[in-house]
Amino acid sequence: MAFVHHISIRVPWHDDQWRGTVCKKPRDNGACVVLPEIAEGKRDEAEICIAGRRFDEIEESELPPCVKERASFMAPFTLRRNLTHPYKYSDSAAHNDLQPMGLQQPPFSAACIPFKWMRREFADDIARGWRLDYDLAREPTEPSWLAEAGWVQNGRNQRAMLEGFFSTIKEKRSLCFFYAKQTPFSDDRRRVLIGIGRVEQIGKPLQYEREGKLTEADTSYVWDVVVRHSIRAEVGEGGFLMPYAELAAAQEQGADVDWGRCLAFSPADRLSEFSYGAEHVTHDGSLSALLECRLALEAAKDVLYQADSVAQALRWIDARISELWKLRGPYPGLGAALSAFGVQNGNFLALHLADHLYENDDPWPLVDKVMRKPASLPPTLAKLVTGDLTDQWKALKASRLELLKLLARVALTNEQASRFYVRAERYAAGIDYEDSQLLENPYLIYEGDRFSVPTSDEGKLERVTLETIDRGAYPADVVNEKHPLPDQSRMSGPLDKRRVRALVIGQLEEAALSGGHTMLPEDLVVLGIRNAKLEPPCPVTEDVIDAVAEFFPYEVSRVVLKGGKPALQLHRYIMSKKLLSSQIHLRVRQGARFTFQDDWRARLDRLLPELDEADKDEMRAREEKAAALAELAASRFSVLVGPAGSGKTTVLRALCQHEQIAAMGVLLLAPTGKARVQLSQKCGHDAQTLAQFLAGCGKRYDTRTGVYKTVPGAPYKGCKTVIVDEASMLTEDMLGALFDAVKTSVDRLILVGDPRQLPPIGAGKPFFDAVTYLTHDQPNVVFPMVGKGYAELTIQRRHKQSGEQDGYPVDLQLANWFSGRPLAPGEDEIWSILEGTGDTTGRVVTHRWDTTEELRTTLLEVLRTELELQSLEDQHAFATSYGGVLGHKTVEFNPGAASEVEAWQVLTPLRNDVLGAKDINRLLHKTFRKDAIAWAGKRSDKRGRIPPPRGPEGIVYGDKVINVRNHNRKYVTPEAKALEYIANGEIGVVVGDLLKDGTNGKAPWLTKVEFSSQPGFVYNFAPWDFDDERSPLLELAYAVTVHKAQGSEFGTTILVLPKKSRLITREMLYTALTRQQRRVVVLHQGNLSELQKLASDENAVIPGRFTNLFEKENPLMLPAPVEVNGKWMDEKLIHRSRRGTALRSKSEVIIDDALAAHDVVAGYEVPFFSRDGQHYRLPDFTIEDQAIGRTILWEHCGMLSDEGYRKRWESKLQWYRENGALPLEEGGGDRATLVVTHDDESGGIDGRKIDARIEELFG
Repeated sequence: MAFVHHISIRVPWHDDQWRGTVCKKPRDNGACVVLPEIAEGKRDEAEICIAGRRFDEIEESELPPCVKERASFMAPFTLRRNLTHPYKYSDSAAHNDLQPMGLQQPPFSAACIPFKWMRREFADDIARGWRLDYDLAREPTEPSWLAEAGWVQNGRNQRAMLEGFFSTIKEKRSLCFFYAKQTPFSDDRRRVLIGIGRVEQIGKPLQYEREGKLTEADTSYVWDVVVRHSIRAEVGEGGFLMPYAELAAAQEQGADVDWGRCLAFSPADRLSEFSYGAEHVTHDGSLSALLECRLALEAAKDVLYQADSVAQALRWIDARISELWKLRGPYPGLGAALSAFGVQNGNFLALHLADHLYENDDPWPLVDKVMRKPASLPPTLAKLVTGDLTDQWKALKASRLELLKLLARVALTNEQASRFYVRAERYAAGIDYEDSQLLENPYLIYEGDRFSVPTSDEGKLERVTLETIDRGAYPADVVNEKHPLPDQSRMSGPLDKRRVRALVIGQLEEAALSGGHTMLPEDLVVLGIRNAKLEPPCPVTEDVIDAVAEFFPYEVSRVVLKGGKPALQLHRYIMSKKLLSSQIHLRVRQGARFTFQDDWRARLDRLLPELDEADKDEMRAREEKAAALAELAASRFSVLVGPAGSGKTTVLRALCQHEQIAAMGVLLLAPTGKARVQLSQKCGHDAQTLAQFLAGCGKRYDTRTGVYKTVPGAPYKGCKTVIVDEASMLTEDMLGALFDAVKTSVDRLILVGDPRQLPPIGAGKPFFDAVTYLTHDQPNVVFPMVGKGYAELTIQRRHKQSGEQDGYPVDLQLANWFSGRPLAPGEDEIWSILEGTGDTTGRVVTHRWDTTEELRTTLLEVLRTELELQSLEDQHAFATSYGGVLGHKTVEFNPGAASEVEAWQVLTPLRNDVLGAKDINRLLHKTFRKDAIAWAGKRSDKRGRIPPPRGPEGIVYGDKVINVRNHNRKYVTPEAKALEYIANGEIGVVVGDLLKDGTNGKAPWLTKVEFSSQPGFVYNFAPWDFDDERSPLLELAYAVTVHKAQGSEFGTTILVLPKKSRLITREMLYTALTRQQRRVVVLHQGNLSELQKLASDENAVIPGRFTNLFEKENPLMLPAPVEVNGKWMDEKLIHRSRRGTALRSKSEVIIDDALAAHDVVAGYEVPFFSRDGQHYRLPDFTIEDQAIGRTILWEHCGMLSDEGYRKRWESKLQWYRENGALPLEEGGGDRATLVVTHDDESGGIDGRKIDARIEELFG
């Protein structure tokens, strides 16, 4: 039976079903420009003029670039194109006489290019493995640029590679998987499956013809090979398109579409099979892709419940799954297993053997024959099985052969098979299982590979996934009945304990990665497994977990929730919990405290400007800073908490300058490069990133894998005080690795940050948990907010302008609305300010937009105003706004430019959506950098020469960029004192190369970047660092996501807020609104008042993150899951009354519960409008007393000891008076009666007094 591959075909996103038309809204399709060909050639204005028209009705010169990228694969008509070789107009003699070639694409077809096979870096290995007629010696050596281009250039070689690729794609048998690299529906970086059908017909590679000459064998070929497919607009026997268009239409009509569930992503373990334009897809990859689509279609049914096409597509998938299992057979990993054994090109040998086997045959008798008698193979294949291999095979122990067969049962890559078969590689990768253990439990291949490390210098690692092992352990009946697994490896049924354990581990790993949970309620784990994309399904129940729990030790532990409900937790988080909680508890509750005979207030006064006695806020600020300093110095562990501008780094600077503390050494750490620089500059002391420090301290951070870990021994020996800034960004793994390093050697460990910001990307919320633990038994501390191991700064001063004294500036007042803290009663004033007269201080500017076109116009106008541009054509002023210097002929970006790169920043919660960060960057790039882009495309220019545009975004000289992956980088100047490391999120500017006019030298080809976090150092990036298939290391950074901005500060921020997005949370808004130093400009979709609702606990992400860090030290901190509007949250972290109202404080909960107990219906934060209807305030509770026809407004006052809060409450009280709401004690007003209650002096509330007041009001 001839070997069969399937094919993946990349297409760009299209807003009208790929029917051979221009997009209906070309400008709104920013997802297609992830492909470099489209990014370079897309002209929005031109496409708008032909929007919706068929490609065959448009002049070829006017066709959009997406035509070349297969945007017409569903066109019901023939499309003809003329292809001109890209080197025709070059100085290459082999190409400049090539004639244009006509390419005819029949209806429902795609012109496919297997780019990986045509890349010289891969071609040689592929050709050897496939025994193709490829010879590197045929490749041209002149001109030099052609030799260095990286592509296969010789015609014979091109033909060999193209024919080799398509030789295993079989008409009528192979499936074709269409996918997009990006869609507007998700920020997920995975590929999205668009449709699946069958390959109907494959064209032949076309060879270019020469002008006036006979075509030679070495003449270049057209790389586009036409593949016809069976998919049609109506779902039928030929396949289907995923119903994304229908879902988008339903969403526009108001349907709630969960795109995370409705999108079908390419299999996580098969990334290479869905890359490089067109690529082979294995049977395992196909099965996995079909299961992904099935799961997404099941989710889509919740929205498209009347669509019969979804049911038809599901039936088609089931039929293909059955078919694929027969094709797959029992040993899909045979080639990889043979390679692991030592056969050179084991996959090619496996292909040959497949031609001599029937469908679903056992290959091992034939394998044994050829390994013992290689002469039975054709001569070219016989060379693969050397005499040494034959001897090795004959001497092979039975257990080693069984392991080889087991690995062949699984569709592993060559590297994965080698990692588990070759014991030396296995141990070097950190996998401590023996052969016998793997044979007894195949799932240990997945479990053991989760934390394996690269064993080669390249540092690349593709881990084995759970789904891959599951398919090998549970083949379909047609395979299993004929080829059952050996007894020791065979599963007892779908609920085999080995499978259940691995699936539990998989659920907990995914929960940690995507949800930040370090433990999960058992019932959520059960539901996750039952709903997983598995075949056969695993119908696990709580009883099953009970039965197999004894098999969990060393990987999973059972823990409890509040009330005794069971939960599950990975063993490593049990260990990190023990380490962190015990260390913090011992250091704070039992550790001997340090004593200092210091006047900390006097130290602060010497450090700060002279005090204005009239500035009461500043007096209180210094009082709390002094109290904080005393606690940080005395405690062995402490947290310093405070919002932006509260003076945390001032406190740290004073601490670091203390003679006794400085003499014992101070180590400053931060999670990001930018935070490191800010901490160092503000404290006047060197700092490191946490990754840098841990990588050099027992390798507790692996720079190759990005994993933080604990290591036996190798304690840190150095400074006695360790301070970590931006601690809210630390995961439990990061903090655990740090504690592991310093637990025995450091006197004083201080975590600094704002727990109300976004939680870390990764597992846990340890800073938040530590703050909660340390304040749990001291909740009524009012001022200063200092206790054992805990200090909070509450008075924000950084943003104050001269003349401002009491209270917060308006921008911080807005941010505090989303802080999750209880708010004083006058804080709702912010909304009347912003929606009424506006902020007269200029700190907050708001602009409304409704459509994407309005946003584009508004955003460009805001930038023109904020950057003081003469017009939208003022490209020079734009460039100088972030570090450029106006030179003789152009704006130059010299080393040192990065110091200005964060003068302003556009922020958005979204990355890929319409007008997410990617789309905004493209808009600004095309508008303000078009001259630089054109300059980069020229070979000569009076201004000099710069590198060509790089990557899918076309990054050029002078662009503002962001590094998107932690990585080591040695190519830096100067080398002395260079970090040789760039952290994810570091922002910089391209400062080279610029070869000035009249200067001799090679054309610039390196992109040189200086980062603001590493001033004075310039890093070199080569063209391959921008490979779009490998995800470029640099992206444009005129706009970045709020997550990327965390830990950074900017002069002015411009925040773009769409109306509806699951990504907009309370913490995200709080983080976004505290990034600015001078001003924030908010571009909001719809009414500004819509943002008010996002401040509730229901829109917070921290309460939905399950952790149990301090459960032993304080059982009250056990998680208590409760479902709130379809989301699971920890009940102790939200304020919700008994009747389900989401509130802001415990005091409000007590009041609402009391009202409910008296059967009083009350609305929460219902707007009370002024007499003229132009302004409003938000009373805590509004009660419409219909019995006597009165309206009662109930306000509860806390924090009135703060001067600013008190003044704003007095202002609100006066506003109530002016608008007909008078206090109860004065008989009420003509429009409402105002009831006011207060916290007591300790910050508490007396429930008895509340009950008494309600009795007084309602009897």
